[in-house]
Amino acid sequence: MNRIYRVIWNCTLQVFQVCSELTRRVGKKSTVNLRKSSGLTTKFSRLTLGVLLALSGSASGASLEVDNDQITNIDTDVAYDAYLVGWYGTGVLNILAGGNASLTTITTSVIGGNENSKGTVNVLGGTWRLYDSGNNARPLNVGQSGTGTLNIKQKGHVDGGYLRLGSSTGGVGTVNVEGEDSVLTTELFEIGSYGTGSLNITDKGYVTSSIVAILGYQAGGNGQVVVEKGGEWLIKNNDSSIEFQIGNQGTGEATIRGGGLITAENTIIGGNATGIGTLNVQDQDSVITVRRLYNGYFGNGTVNISNNGLINNKEYS
Repeated sequence: MNRIYRVIWNCTLQVFQVCSELTRRVGKKSTVNLRKSSGLTTKFSRLTLGVLLALSGSASGASLEVDNDQITNIDTDVAYDAYLVGWYGTGVLNILAGGNASLTTITTSVIGGNENSKGTVNVLGGTWRLYDSGNNARPLNVGQSGTGTLNIKQKGHVDGGYLRLGSSTGGVGTVNVEGEDSVLTTELFEIGSYGTGSLNITDKGYVTSSIVAILGYQAGGNGQVVVEKGGEWLIKNNDSSIEFQIGNQGTGEATIRGGGLITAENTIIGGNATGIGTLNVQDQDSVITVRRLYNGYFGNGTVNISNNGLINNKEYS
């Protein structure tokens, strides 16, 4: 169908509008501020966004798409079907202090969707909750086929269900959790699903995974984690079968240094035949505590301990 309209952001009225394709926008980049204001304006802007993005074919339903060199700032309560940041081009979403972003339906959110796209989400003191209205955990792909980055800083919180970094071949996904009271909670965490994934936990940042954490999930997947400077990753709940897999079918490497801590249940290094896993514990006060450690389960596993690093293995395997 021939479209003769497109959607632009009206900075004066603070709403999206349908305009002729000949309408010019100002500058290369645009910024949208979803700010605290009267209830009527906030609701109208959100409703307009959902309807007009659906009309333009940019997104379905009430998904928030941040693309085409756009920067969107959230510092109030918002809820969308999904968050698509850097779907085809470049997009930046900032969830600032006072911002509380959540989901309404069972849809996957994506940072860095398609090939050559680049998406960044900065959670800077705000909260991003990746559960739907029925409290069901929803997936987040960081670096689906493009490049995606999630930064959690300044006491930001991301409450996630199923996170995949580098979820498709060619995808590159990075998560940085930095600073005290900066928190990422997950249930299932794949780092390097089919592509490349990196997790960095630093300066007392804190991450939890309550079902499974995998570095290098599928053959060709490459996952790396660095926990340093008092950062901590807790991979457990009340179920002793929880697994931390370093190199399941792909390549995985976990490095603990500078007082970093990892606590896990069953830790498997080099899980399957094609899996290659490496665990590095590099200095004093850097510790991994596990219930059981399996090195070279069916694949290739390597453990490097240096400068008084510590592996606390509760049950020898």
